[in-house]
Amino acid sequence: MKLKDVALIKAIHDFFQIYLPKQKCYSGNTVASYKYAFNLFLDYMSESKSISLFELSINDVNKDNINGFLEWLTVKRQNSSSTCNQRLMALRSFAKYLGLNDFSLSSVYAGVCAVPAKKKNSKIVEFLSEPALIELLNQPDTRKSKELRNQFFMILMYDTAARCQELLDIRIKDLSISSGAPFVYLTGRGNKIRTVPLMDTTVRHLLNYLSIFHPEYQKYGDKYLFYVVTHGVSHRMSTDTVETFMKKYGKSALQNCPDVPKQVHPHQLRHYGECFKMGSDCS
Repeated sequence: MKLKDVALIKAIHDFFQIYLPKQKCYSGNTVASYKYAFNLFLDYMSESKSISLFELSINDVNKDNINGFLEWLTVKRQNSSSTCNQRLMALRSFAKYLGLNDFSLSSVYAGVCAVPAKKKNSKIVEFLSEPALIELLNQPDTRKSKELRNQFFMILMYDTAARCQELLDIRIKDLSISSGAPFVYLTGRGNKIRTVPLMDTTVRHLLNYLSIFHPEYQKYGDKYLFYVVTHGVSHRMSTDTVETFMKKYGKSALQNCPDVPKQVHPHQLRHYGECFKMGSDCS
C-alpha cells in the first residue's frame, strides 16, 4: 500500500530510533511508554476516524484529533487523568520534534500544546482495610491461568509495596529464591536498584506461578516475569492491563465487602503494603 505521507513515517522512525534514545538519552522504559502512547493514538485514528497509519498525514496530528484521543482514552479505555496526561506528553514531545526539524511544522506543536492536560483529582487516596484486601485477593478464579497471574501480581505488590511499573519491569534474573532469604531486585526511578525481601507465603505463590508461566525459568533469565502473548509473541504486561483487572476485581469485591473503595487501583494496594511494613493502621 502506498504511503500518504512518507515524511511522517520517516519522522516517526527517527523520533523513536534516534531522537529519544540517542539524542535525548531516554531510558528504554520511557521510549517504550512513548511508543505505546503513539500506538494508542493510531488505534484511535483507525477506530474513530477510519484513518490507518498508511493514510495518516502530519496534518492529522492536530488539536481536534488529540482532544478526541484523550476523550477516547477516558471513555473507551477508562484511563485515569494521570494516564491520559502521560499519553498527551508523549504526543507533545513528538510534535515538538517535528517543529525542531522543520520550522514550518511549528504550528503542529502549537496546536498540540493548545490541548489542556486533564485535571487530576485531589481526593485523598482511599486505603484498603484488611477485610477489603482479603476480599480483593479472593476475587480471581485461580483455576484460570490469567486469573492466577493477576492474583499473584496483587500479592507481590502487597508484599513488596512496589510501584506497578517496577513489578512489570521484573525479569526472571531479578529473582533470588534459592537462598534461605529470598528477595527480588526492583528498579525504581532513576534506574536505582533496591533489594526487597519476600515473605514465605509470597514465595510459595511465586513458585506456583513460575511452574505455569515459566516452567523452565532457570534457562531464560531475561524474560519478563509478567507478560502477555499477542499473535504468538511474548510482551511485557502493561499498566493498562493491571488497572483493568484491578477495577474488575474491585467492583466484584465491593458486592461482598463494603470496606472496598468504589474505585480500586494499584496505588491503593501498594500503599497498604507500605503501611503494613511500617506497622501502621491502614483502616
